[in-house]
Amino acid sequence: MRSYVRKEFASKVRWSTIPFKIGLGGRLYEIEEACALNCAIDGLGFDIEAHPVENIGTDEQGQRIDAIIGAMGMEKWSLIPDPSTGSIDLTALRKRKFIEF
Repeated sequence: MRSYVRKEFASKVRWSTIPFKIGLGGRLYEIEEACALNCAIDGLGFDIEAHPVENIGTDEQGQRIDAIIGAMGMEKWSLIPDPSTGSIDLTALRKRKFIEF
């Protein structure tokens, strides 16, 4: 649901949040802040709110994960994952057409 980013990539625009605990990368974190984060996929920029952590973990190939875009960020920018291919539908992000409720 939430987005996370390694602290070294987190922006300096931060604010305090209501603390909560989360398990990531085999470690338990107490989250107390969030940050604004500018991201890009295939050169298409967007922004999300993310929670800075020391380490998120590694992927199936053993590469370090720098960020996780949670469901709220995916929904905000209409990023639609396709589990069968491991890709993300970027149609709405390319067109920059979004529906606000």
